[in-house]
Amino acid sequence: MSVKVPNKYDAIIIGAGVGGLICACYLIKSGLKILVLEQNDKPGGCCASLELGAYKFDIGVHYLGSLKKGILGKILDELEIANLLKVHQFDPVERIITPDGDICLRSDPALTINEFRDKFPQQEKNIKRFFDFVSQKDFFLTVYPKIKKMTFRSVLDEFFEDKKIKAILNAISIWNIGAHADKSLALACIAMFREYVMDPGYYPYGGSQSYPNLLTQFIRTGGSDMKLNARVARILNDNNSVCGVELENGEQYRADVIVTNADAHETFSSLLNVKTDELDKINYLVRSPSMFVVYAGLNIDMQSALDNPANILYFSDYNIDETMFDTKRIFNKDDLRYLMMSFPSLHDPEQCYNSHTSVGLYILANYESPEFWLNNKDRIAGLIVDLANKIIPNLKNNIEKKFVATPITFERFTLNTNGACLGWLPDFERTKLYKIKQRCSIKGLYAAGHWYTGEFVPSGGIPVVSFSGRRAARIILGDLGKQWKYKEIGL
Repeated sequence: MSVKVPNKYDAIIIGAGVGGLICACYLIKSGLKILVLEQNDKPGGCCASLELGAYKFDIGVHYLGSLKKGILGKILDELEIANLLKVHQFDPVERIITPDGDICLRSDPALTINEFRDKFPQQEKNIKRFFDFVSQKDFFLTVYPKIKKMTFRSVLDEFFEDKKIKAILNAISIWNIGAHADKSLALACIAMFREYVMDPGYYPYGGSQSYPNLLTQFIRTGGSDMKLNARVARILNDNNSVCGVELENGEQYRADVIVTNADAHETFSSLLNVKTDELDKINYLVRSPSMFVVYAGLNIDMQSALDNPANILYFSDYNIDETMFDTKRIFNKDDLRYLMMSFPSLHDPEQCYNSHTSVGLYILANYESPEFWLNNKDRIAGLIVDLANKIIPNLKNNIEKKFVATPITFERFTLNTNGACLGWLPDFERTKLYKIKQRCSIKGLYAAGHWYTGEFVPSGGIPVVSFSGRRAARIILGDLGKQWKYKEIGL
């Protein structure tokens, strides 16, 4: 039985990614009637889950950070749903395999610091100084003024001379930010360390899909609507003010407030039929890389093959640069030097499938072309599986189910141009000059998500996009003359 959806709303959210969902929840708590439109058959974007038979995989999120000390926990408290998101904090969180041995990121940050001290005893004072700096309270009063005009490389050079420890910290940053320390905005990297290294490892029961599902339940029980399999074709506007949206099937819905949680290029060059100030900025900014992933279901119990349940970040040498995700170079030279491995079924008590294990094998990847991936994805997937088999013997021979996702797959699933997985690249030179504001140049249009994280943190990640959704709601309610009843929060 279909549910009748009215045509007029207080606000319409385009896209059910986490940023859009959080924005909707805050607006609903303030008494607004909301419609969320999502092109896929499930909410969440890259926070969604994928099922292959008995195996469940996380599409792009390996765990949640900042639930205890950071912004994500504060947001869930404000929405009064923190106790409804059941999570398991696993430990160790990440096992970093270096050419000289392992370092683990732990659920207790004090233990993470000890891991680095044990590995680099000569750097003990510098390690303490660095993590004390990262952990300072009142981030925007203490840390932000010092690093707002610095690259992450400059920050690392201020604390360390040892090239190996700088390479390890750079590797952590590259995987989570998408940019090398030489080019990345220090602010984005330090923010990532605060959220994912100093307060890490919270895995939702039922997989990453549980988080957007909880937000969806909040929206529907709050008297608002979500329409799945509903792709927006255009944003309707009249005299430079938005007035609604039209779907691909011709259906129209009206609202004087539209929130885009969609790709910035899609929004301003396709959905809108007017030229806006944002178009010039979009053409100047640089997108983050995409991902190439092998989702593998293994018919063995990996707990017996691993010393601990940690995700794995492997790199074979310390010469870490942006060729890490140059897929053409990897293809031509059979030279894969790093790999990220996640084990969702080891973290979630609801995914204990006896002798079955879900494994995600990830690399960052340039977009290339559909033809390149059609012709070469199997070989690149083979290189990834072969490397994973060196790290965990017998993995290759026990693959029962497999699905390969290229940047084209992510582009199709998320509608992010070139399959970008982290919004804009936090490129030091570009992002310090051009930012897309969350109150857009056309009246009534607002933005939330990893393309619109404001002037402070130009990067993706669940805590950051959740914060972006909250901030968009605050701006909207202010423009509508409604009271914002929450205290300001920051990283």
